[in-house]
Amino acid sequence: KGVALDDLKKYPEAIACYDQVLTINPHNTDALNNKGVAYAALEKYEEAILCYNQFLKINPKHVLVLVNKGRALARLQKNDEAIACFDEVLRINPENPEALFNKGVALAGQEKYEEAILCFNHVLRMNPDNADALNDKGVTLANLVRYEEAVLCYDQALRINPYNADALNNLGVTYTAGKKYEEAVRYFDKALAMNPNHELVLMNKGGALADWEKDAEAVA
Repeated sequence: KGVALDDLKKYPEAIACYDQVLTINPHNTDALNNKGVAYAALEKYEEAILCYNQFLKINPKHVLVLVNKGRALARLQKNDEAIACFDEVLRINPENPEALFNKGVALAGQEKYEEAILCFNHVLRMNPDNADALNDKGVTLANLVRYEEAVLCYDQALRINPYNADALNNLGVTYTAGKKYEEAVRYFDKALAMNPNHELVLMNKGGALADWEKDAEAVA
């Protein structure tokens, strides 16, 4: 029942079901993991980590739960601890794409951009069509002011899925940083055609238009 409620995004009710299971059997690992996932969906990451820790006391080498714990730690900006979880997974399986990708995200969060790119590249060697890895590699390259390479990553992500709103938004951000405002606005508008109320894209488009006007006034 708890899993069905998860599927319906009724997370508090799902957690109540998992608690009932854990009252009967405190060592039910499925209930512990699923309860953690439900808490993470509610952005209650500390509570999620407590569930994952209980699970890992029973089975310390469980790859999925180590990845889930790492993600929750990264959400709390505890990137060192998150990377330790992903590294533990990679000791078990050096080719685990989830651990590699999420380690890259955590490294980028620490501004260790070159190391992050190595992780994303490893994922892309295994699966060149991983849109998340392409998108995050693009963001990381843009942070290194390597805008042309970033654009290539976003373009590839859009070839896989032309409706990838993150890639469209990030193209807009990258073109804004490069002062190519007309291109930036074009990509923001494509993202807004899918979701006219996307707050981040609206903010970024507003910023691009304001910078465009400032630069035009400076030239005049």
